[in-house]
Amino acid sequence: MLEKNVVPDVVSYSKLITAYCQTRDMHNACFWFRDMVARGLSADVIVYTALMNGWCRAGCLEEAYRLFDEMTSLMIKPDVVLYTVLLDGQLKETLQRGWQGIPRESRSELLGSKHMKLLSSMKDHEIEPDVACYTVLINGRCKAKSLEEAQKLFDDMLQKGLTPDVCTYTALINGYRSKGEIAKAKNLLQEMRGKGMEPDALMTDLFNLTTENPEISEG
Repeated sequence: MLEKNVVPDVVSYSKLITAYCQTRDMHNACFWFRDMVARGLSADVIVYTALMNGWCRAGCLEEAYRLFDEMTSLMIKPDVVLYTVLLDGQLKETLQRGWQGIPRESRSELLGSKHMKLLSSMKDHEIEPDVACYTVLINGRCKAKSLEEAQKLFDDMLQKGLTPDVCTYTALINGYRSKGEIAKAKNLLQEMRGKGMEPDALMTDLFNLTTENPEISEG
């Protein structure tokens, strides 16, 4: 691109940076980000979201939050996609650290307190959660074994007129399955299929295995 004397625009840089972030090559992603800024181009929310997603995928949540602060200081308004990236990054960091020493009843509270700051920020920016955002929140509560809260989030989605997708159903089904609540998981699976959605092969195999052997669960 540069060798042919073609001056790249923000869209071109965004695609390049996103590609490197998807492979967790943050060295090159940041190189091209700095190059873009040096050429006088202003990064937009799409570029910042790509970088934050890259850092979250690389396990560097602190750097993602630094970029968030930088972006907002430049008066660039975040969107629901960006917040979903950070919520998911927060969940994954918590899971990577593990629940060692944390009582089961405190897990959802811990994760919820981390997510609450982001949700409060979303509210300040008048941004409503979409299906993907709700799915991350539901998955987090399921991982924390707080199925009551996960179900409440699922019900909130429906009340707001949002339609759960395959990922949403999968998160909640796996949550119930892992706690041995097979009947609820089975009802959700039937509801999901009734809407024309099919789970992936892995989830189907795990569900069948658990149904045949109720004592098997993930924890």
